[in-house]
Amino acid sequence: MSPRTDELEIKDFDEVGNDHRSWRNTARSLLQAANTLKERNVAVNYPNGIRPKEPHHVPPYIGTWPELMLDAFAIECLLKGLWVKSGQKIARDGKLIKQCFPANHDLVAMLQKVGAPSQPRQLETLRRLSVIAEAVARYPIASDWRKTSVQQSSNGTYSPLSWSSGDQAITESCIEWLLAQLQR
Repeated sequence: MSPRTDELEIKDFDEVGNDHRSWRNTARSLLQAANTLKERNVAVNYPNGIRPKEPHHVPPYIGTWPELMLDAFAIECLLKGLWVKSGQKIARDGKLIKQCFPANHDLVAMLQKVGAPSQPRQLETLRRLSVIAEAVARYPIASDWRKTSVQQSSNGTYSPLSWSSGDQAITESCIEWLLAQLQR
């Protein structure tokens, strides 16, 4: 068997990079890894399960930053999949076209780039998820202290970088919507 030529490898690279199914499949793997971490976290930290304190009590988010980073990377893959499904290219001549998509894992800019519908609360959640993915989930500190400092949210309140069950619900809803768009 002869070695592959550079031209064939470049062609394969471009085909995979411009196939929405590749991005969707990578997103699914990332989501599965995040779910495995979440399940393990619950099993270790809540061996008796999580029980609501009262009938309508929503338990706090019990995950960890790395799980959220995987969710963020999955959303990024889904958005890129939606981009290429719309006929755009993300790979050309064996390279990722960096100018076609916002840098630094900015999920809000990516969501806007693909023209997906959004609401202020969703954008605020994705903004914080972007910071988590870029900074505190991978490293003990962000590249600049201001990224994780107390900031004003879309509802006018001020708080440090945080995550809630409501934020997770918004994230999961976004993931479901993106997956559905890629299934069409």
